[in-house]
Parts: sequence; C-alpha cells; structure tokens
Amino acid sequence: MNSLSPEVALSRISPELRPLLCSVVRNGRVGLDSTNCLRITDLKTGCTSLTPGPCCDRFKLHIPYAGETLKWDIIFNARDPELPPDFIFGEDAEFLPEPSELPVPALTPVRAVSELVHLVAWDAGDPECLLQLVKELLQQYHQYQCQRLRDSSRLLFEYDSLLEDPNYGRSMEIYAGRKNSWTGEFSARFLLKLPVDFSNIPIYLLKLWKEEGGSRGLLTFARGGWHGARRRLKSGAVTVMDVLSERKDFDDTALDPGEDVALLSVSFEDAEATQVFPKLYLSPSIEHALGGPSALHIPAFPSGGCLIDYVPQVCQLLTNKVQYVIQGYHKRREYIAAFLSHFGMGVVEYDAVGFTKLTLLLMWKDFCFLVHVDLPLYFPRDQPTLTFQSIYHFTSSGQLYSQVQKSYPYSPRWDGNEMAKRAKAYFKSFIPQFQEGAFANGKL
Repeated sequence: MNSLSPEVALSRISPELRPLLCSVVRNGRVGLDSTNCLRITDLKTGCTSLTPGPCCDRFKLHIPYAGETLKWDIIFNARDPELPPDFIFGEDAEFLPEPSELPVPALTPVRAVSELVHLVAWDAGDPECLLQLVKELLQQYHQYQCQRLRDSSRLLFEYDSLLEDPNYGRSMEIYAGRKNSWTGEFSARFLLKLPVDFSNIPIYLLKLWKEEGGSRGLLTFARGGWHGARRRLKSGAVTVMDVLSERKDFDDTALDPGEDVALLSVSFEDAEATQVFPKLYLSPSIEHALGGPSALHIPAFPSGGCLIDYVPQVCQLLTNKVQYVIQGYHKRREYIAAFLSHFGMGVVEYDAVGFTKLTLLLMWKDFCFLVHVDLPLYFPRDQPTLTFQSIYHFTSSGQLYSQVQKSYPYSPRWDGNEMAKRAKAYFKSFIPQFQEGAFANGKL
C-alpha cells in the first residue's frame, strides 16, 4: 500500500474525476469516528501508457468502520468519466448492495434496505456524488453486518436490546461474523457513540491539548495593576467576579475542528459472550480535558452481563467525570475570587483562564515570603498544594528555599470564603516553622 498525502493523491487523479475525489479526501468524515477521514491509496489507471497527463481512475478507499478499516476498490473509466464507478468490497464478497429499496425477510434484525440514490441517479457533475454514494453504501453495509448476527442468538439479543433504546439504536456500528484466528469462534464488535454532553466543559481545557506549553494567561499585578482593581472593588463599582472576567486570552469561537465524541467499543470474542473486551475512545480534546488517558478507567464487562445494562453504567461514569471537571472550574474561580478579597495587595499573580494557580507575597515580622497555590483539576475533591518560598534563602543548587505542604486543615465542603479564612489562619501558624527551616537550611 502506497500512502500518499491527499494533495499528492489528488494530483495524480484524472482531471475529470478530481472534483469527486476532492470531496472524499477533504470532507470525508463518515460514520461514528469523526476523527478519521477517508483515505485513498493504490492509485492506478486503466488508460494506455500513451495517455498524457495524470490519468489515474481507480484506487483503494480506506473507510473507518466499527474499529475496523474497510478497504474498497473503486474503479472509474477516465475515458468516459460520466459513467458511475464499479466497487469491489475487498474481503466482504457476500456483501451485494441493492440499488433500489427492497423489503427484507421476516425475522431479520434490520429495517428495509436503503436505496442507493446517488448510484441510480449518478451525476458526475456533482462533486458530492461519490461521497454521498459511499455513505449510502455504508448504510447497506451496516445492515448487512446486522443480518450476520443471526448466526448467534446471544449477539442478536444484544443488538435488539440496544436497538430498542433511542439513546443507542441510532448511533451504533457493528462488525460481525469474524472468525477468531485461534478458536474459530464467531465473534463481533459493537461500536457505540455515548450520549454524553461535553458542551459545558470550559473552552480552555478543550483548546489546551493543542496549545500545551503556551501561555496560561497568568495575570500579574505589577506596578500597581491590582491597586486600581482593588479601589474599584472598594467603591462597589465592580465585583471580584467582574475583575476575574476581564481577562480573556482565549477566543471562544475558535473551537477544535471535528466533533467531540466518546465511543465505546465492545468486542465479543465468542458467540456466547464468555470473553468480552470493552474499550473507551475519546476525542483528543476531551481526553485532555478529563485529565489524560490514565484519568478514566471503565469497569470490566461483568460475567453474564448484557450491553443494555453495561453501556449506561459507562455513560454515567463518564458523565460524572465531566461534571467533576465543570464543577472544579467554577469552584476554582470562586476560590481565587475569595483569595483576592482576603489578601488584597498580597496577590502577585493568578491564572485568569483556568484558575489553577495563585501566588501571594506576604510578610510576617519583617520576613517576606511567597506562597504558591496550585489547584488540581478535580478541585475541591482534591486538595490544593501550598508551596512556601523564601525570597532571601537559596538551596545548594541555587534555587529559592521552599517547602511544600499537601496536608493542612481542609474540607471540600467549605466554600471559597471559608477556605481563604482557614488558609490565612494556617499561614500564621506555619510561618514560624518555615522561617526557622529557611534560616537553618538555606543560604543568604
């Protein structure tokens, strides 16, 4: 298989066919997996060697479907580009699409076979015609795979149960009838789009997976920048929340391309469902927003369990995780606002986008020190980390002397104002110990 970039592949296609292929390789997102586009490889020509210019008119189309990659050969005739293409469906020799709508036999777990409108009324002048035809063929291919489930009453039951639920029946792909290479058993894979709402996840989390290492939007109150805001706070002209809302380093309209989705793949390695292997796939931005690939572990498929019971459990687990992230964002914002009110001019900087960091410059008996507050993604469930740092003393490696505190009076049930009050009290009790350590272990 020769892998080519879309532009290189298009340059080798016969000019009369190129508009049809442009839609396929540039806009070809089909099925549930919106992160993978259609690809073309193995470009060939049916023209003679004397034909001038680019004249490739046949190729292999790679289609993501139910966790597999279908490889269909598409054959045009460059000498008569008005004709519709022929298809060879690779290993699926039994898949015989029907151009017009036909009734299906009784006891078949699918609806009527969809019509191939764009084949019956082929229009070579319509750039979208080939892409639409591929989508229609995929609908019939899905129905063909569903019919193969009749070979296993257990897997047919799983399919029927999901089909009756409107949350899953319309967003499901099935690849059935594979033979396990070791046991020869009938097996199948279900790919489902989970109905989880990601729309309320803070935009900055969805964008940072692409902008890792970029500016986190720290607001620095240097040269009196905080004083003006503080005066306005005192006068009642604005609230702390208004000040927090003034800094917007991210454009909310610049969303990630493609749809944010969660796909659950469940592989049945035998017809009786004794070996079932589930796996969750998240869009890259969603995976990053939830804390990375290690942040979410789905439960194993229970022995004797059914998909109609298992899938809602995974949905609820993911929904709870999303809610924790959304709640954490708003709670961190409340926490930062409370610290701005309680510590006033002691605030050096804070993260005005994700509200994950805060730095204070404080003084106790003529001893000045910094306190860095790091708020975790799943705050307030997870406790913030406090780092005390002397501005006078250095370690042997030349770094400012510091101590990290992860255990101090804290309750996730406190509101932001209570947390700020308790933190201030803890600072007063801990500073003598920190100052002593700085003089004993640091160098001026």
